[in-house]
Amino acid sequence: VQAVPPDVKGEEGKEEVEDMDGDDNAPTVAAFAILFILSFLYSTFVTVVKVQQ
Repeated sequence: VQAVPPDVKGEEGKEEVEDMDGDDNAPTVAAFAILFILSFLYSTFVTVVKVQQ
């Protein structure tokens, strides 16, 4: 009985990963990319402002 739950979780985990690789993961990746770009632009902006000052 103890050996069954890990196997079931493993199978469900693989299925969830496969689903996330599809349409479900696209918004997450897009949001992460947008946040990364915004943070990069913000850090660049702060650096430029400091240099000008």
